[in-house]
Amino acid sequence: MKKDYLFGGGLILSIILSIIAICRTYPLFIDLSSIGIIFAAMSVVVTALIGSQIMQYLQIEKRMKEIAGSEINNTIDELIESSFKKEHAFSYVFLARAYSINENKIDEIHYYFRALKEVQTITNERYRNTFASFVVNELYESLKIARKNKTLQIYTEYKNEYLDILDCYSSPISMDLRNIIRHADTCPVGDKN
Repeated sequence: MKKDYLFGGGLILSIILSIIAICRTYPLFIDLSSIGIIFAAMSVVVTALIGSQIMQYLQIEKRMKEIAGSEINNTIDELIESSFKKEHAFSYVFLARAYSINENKIDEIHYYFRALKEVQTITNERYRNTFASFVVNELYESLKIARKNKTLQIYTEYKNEYLDILDCYSSPISMDLRNIIRHADTCPVGDKN
């Protein structure tokens, strides 16, 4: 862009200096009609320079709209995807709550962990963090009740997966959950639904 300004300014300056040089060198040959031709040439050059500036402005404006449009579309797609994944994770929370009426908390715990695993795939960081803290708190309450009632069991096949899921979270509650899961009794999976 600076090149265009320098080029245009240099062009105008060179035309003006050429006119001055011609007027000083050949004062008798320049009459009213030749000065009109020189000014016409200068007006064509100035018009071309102004036109090129307008065209550059329009191109930049078009690029800015394209960039802004693609960012908005990406944000909308991300929010839709996060919302879908959040709803999917909520379905696991509802399943866990449905199993919460059972004395044995094994299925409830399993579905809370499935919800946490689904939460990890949410791309929107705000949704992911908010929902993860909600699920971790629900899971912690469920584990506390099961431990208090001495009915805490988890599926043997999923113990390492549960610990891996909890490794993604660094809150004090998730550290307590790791310890609880490490020391929990295990039983084999009867039905993996």
